[in-house]
Amino acid sequence: MSRSIPIKALPRAGADGSRADSVRRVVYERALELFDSKGFRATSMNDIADACGVSKPAIYHYYRNKSHLLETLYEDVTVKFFKTQETLAH
Repeated sequence: MSRSIPIKALPRAGADGSRADSVRRVVYERALELFDSKGFRATSMNDIADACGVSKPAIYHYYRNKSHLLETLYEDVTVKFFKTQETLAH
């Protein structure tokens, strides 16, 4: 599991909210790693929080629940799919 940048080490946010986006991305990537290794059902929000080195309430600040993480994955996959299709069509 990659732990390149601890969430607590990310720079504090400026007016653009870049820290929130960075934290969201780290949580998302670590959750995906856990889903891949343990499966979606076997992965708990506690597991995700532990992998991120933060409390479970901190995870809920960025994602409503585990299903919200899965919805985000589907959105990413769908966007990538259509971008690839568009590229291939041209």
